[in-house]
Amino acid sequence: MDDSTRLDETEVYRRMEAREIPEETYYHVPRMQEVAVFGQAAAVLPDDRPAFRRRWVTQPVTFTCVQCQTIVTQERYPGPVPRYCRQACKDESTVARSEEIRAKDRDRKRRERARQRGESGL
Repeated sequence: MDDSTRLDETEVYRRMEAREIPEETYYHVPRMQEVAVFGQAAAVLPDDRPAFRRRWVTQPVTFTCVQCQTIVTQERYPGPVPRYCRQACKDESTVARSEEIRAKDRDRKRRERARQRGESGL
């Protein structure tokens, strides 16, 4: 695919949101990010120059979403493997986890009250 037929990144994301391009089948063009690292050497270098620069390039990462169990390949910068394929899955998981915690807390408090009633009734 030459540059004239390549979609720009915002158009790709717009089409994925509109479900014209399935997220799991479109492979993004790798992106590059340059990071300035200052560290302790910044104290001795003049003009606030960084000690060195590091270049990060995205690479395709295939993972299974823990919420919807979809196998997804996305371009990601180096780091831990993502757990969720999209923000909606992360939000659903957070809500489910919060409800589970609240239910456990209610049960614990109910058992505590029952235990206190049992002790005071003796």
